Amino acid sequence: MKIGFVGLGNMGNAIAVNLIKAGHKLVINDLARELQSNLELQGAKWCDDLARLGAGCEVVFTALPGPADVEEVMLGARGVLNGMDRGAFYIDLTTSSVATVAKVAAAAASQGVRMLDAPMTGKIKDAREASLTLHVGADAADFNACAPLLTLLGPEVLHVGPPGAGTAAKLAQA
Repeated sequence: MKIGFVGLGNMGNAIAVNLIKAGHKLVINDLARELQSNLELQGAKWCDDLARLGAGCEVVFTALPGPADVEEVMLGARGVLNGMDRGAFYIDLTTSSVATVAKVAAAAASQGVRMLDAPMTGKIKDAREASLTLHVGADAADFNACAPLLTLLGPEVLHVGPPGAGTAAKLAQA
């Protein structure tokens, strides 16, 4: 499967490594390209243009610092959503805000892109060992379609309701 991935800090990089190990082809972007050479050495392709990154990907993941970053990366003038194909999935691993999830989910739906908010719980070690917990907010059919991919990140992948419910569940734990 061709997967786009934006946000390759400690957690995102470890998740990307696991996706590559599972046989997926990654197209990647992050503010710090020099820190992503390990992924390129494993076959990931770097893309400077976020809109181009989304083109042709069946799934795009983001693992970003916060809500403002999600809005900029996905909804900006050259954001990822601009290049995504109808029917593709967008999975946000960021601990965001319910308002941001609603805004991005509405924009995605208007373009025929299906969004899952799946904030991750765990440490860097858990990301490396694929033992994260995900609380996923998504349409049930979208959750079921993406569940096999999400279980590559961790064994505990919980569907908790529609988009926004994953973020609400994660924030309630804090």
